[in-house]
Amino acid sequence: MAGDQSVQDFERDGIYTTLLMSTGLTFGTISALFGLTNHVITQQQCTILMTTVIGSATVPTLIAQRLFQPDLPPVERTEEDVEVLSRLLVRPRSLPGAGDVQ
Repeated sequence: MAGDQSVQDFERDGIYTTLLMSTGLTFGTISALFGLTNHVITQQQCTILMTTVIGSATVPTLIAQRLFQPDLPPVERTEEDVEVLSRLLVRPRSLPGAGDVQ
């Protein structure tokens, strides 16, 4: 049934998002730096904590990417999309009035 498939896709997308957001990088990093700044932990302890925080973020991300990444259809670009993107990405050769500075 089509309805069952969409529910499964929705649950799979939720698992993917949860795994990516469950890393705790921000809290772990701030906590370790707070402890180091306030002399609660040493430089060596901070290094160990930071390594652990970064390592613990890698595992859920790898699981999410390998097992739960949503299947998205390929993006089709129109001529208008390409034109807009090219205008946004092209840098001006010189800034207006740049030669006026003395």
